[in-house]
Amino acid sequence: MPEKKSEIVKKFQSQNKCVCFIGDGINDTIALNSADVSISFSGASSAASDSAHIVMLSGNFTNLAGLFELSHDLMRDLKTNLVLSISPAVMNIMLVFALPNYSILSAILLKFSLRSLAIGNAMLPLIKKVDKKL
Repeated sequence: MPEKKSEIVKKFQSQNKCVCFIGDGINDTIALNSADVSISFSGASSAASDSAHIVMLSGNFTNLAGLFELSHDLMRDLKTNLVLSISPAVMNIMLVFALPNYSILSAILLKFSLRSLAIGNAMLPLIKKVDKKL
């Protein structure tokens, strides 16, 4: 029953678990709304597709592993890019006090060199995708 599915999702969430629910029918909408991440398919009912966070266009489970791999890669890249975006400011502040001849040009070069690394890191999933196709 729809209420039972939602209760099960909430039970796992109360145990501090992240819940991903996959559903394709009208009776799954309550659980899809309750889940941390909800997935539906392109051939599913409109209520399930509208309630889901992700709609798989393939209409089956074959690309589900790739979706989880992509989400893990995205989180790793986001954390790396956060460090790469904050570290130039911290390093510039430290270098201003440590080096008496530290100039604004050096600060700008440091900032944009690390920003270039962040852009390159953000493009890694695209490079991996091209490599997998070849």
